[in-house]
Amino acid sequence: MTEHGHTPPLTRRVPGASGSGPRTPARMALPDALLARMRAAMEAARRANAAEGDEADESDEVGDPGGTTDPGTPAPSP
Repeated sequence: MTEHGHTPPLTRRVPGASGSGPRTPARMALPDALLARMRAAMEAARRANAAEGDEADESDEVGDPGGTTDPGTPAPSP
């Protein structure tokens, strides 16, 4: 058997070395005004949740102090 041509074996390539594959997109910075609005909205939501939590704590103190009744059922009359 005779060889018509001698070609070297394929060389091993490192993934990503060619640079033609998909790249991770550059992280875009948000405008400072938008970040400030988002922070303000988050702080307002936290304050509202804290206020609702305070009101819930007060209603628990006024209701059944032992917490033995289901909130959906009326308290027994004395």
